[in-house]
Amino acid sequence: MSTTLTREELLAALKEHIPAARENSAKYKDVLTTLLNCIGEGLKRDGCVLISGFGKFECYPKLARRVRNPRTGEALNLPAHNVIVFRVSGKLREALNLEQDEIC
Repeated sequence: MSTTLTREELLAALKEHIPAARENSAKYKDVLTTLLNCIGEGLKRDGCVLISGFGKFECYPKLARRVRNPRTGEALNLPAHNVIVFRVSGKLREALNLEQDEIC
């Protein structure tokens, strides 16, 4: 698996774990697209999407500020924008750390 998990890799994982997904690939592709769209819409609407046992996506505003280009030293105005962060759930963090301990 690559370092970036793509939609196609997610769909392949669904096909591997759910026999019906192998037979009706287009339907499950629509389900995956709908799920990702729901997360995006939830962030737009509420600024937060919690998936129990997985994590929490949060959107918060950053104020406009002056920054400096480190390469050229040029001062720039960075406009106000929204930032999206992901905070992993305790259960998932614990599971990932257990797997890491087994590897070492």
